Amino acid sequence: MPRSLADHGDYVWSLAFKQLNLHWLHVASRNRHEEDGYRELRNLFLAHVEDLQAVQASPVWEITEVGLITPSHISESEHWSMEQLKQILLGIESDIEHEQHGYMFVLTDDTRFVVSCRNQEDDLVDVVSVYDCRF
Repeated sequence: MPRSLADHGDYVWSLAFKQLNLHWLHVASRNRHEEDGYRELRNLFLAHVEDLQAVQASPVWEITEVGLITPSHISESEHWSMEQLKQILLGIESDIEHEQHGYMFVLTDDTRFVVSCRNQEDDLVDVVSVYDCRF
């Protein structure tokens, strides 16, 4: 997006660099307010679930789609991939000396990816939903 189209205070980057091969969230959103038949659309690439929750709580932006972008070691494939997200669950790893949280990403086809120290669904206890995609 050209800088001239950015709102005041927005950051516009032509690329983003992330050292670790960790997941991303692709969030398609639109402005809740239409002006003269125009509704602004935005694509966001978020590294943290908390950022997704902030967009969801926004009085200005409405989420229309969320995709989970995963590197090959998470998706167990040969390449990075993006699939539609249905739900995000948060749990505590049961056998870790210091409390460690892990996320479970549930895709629309009910495939689950666990991102934690052990990456095992059975190791997570006290699991709660922190995001549901309701489109």
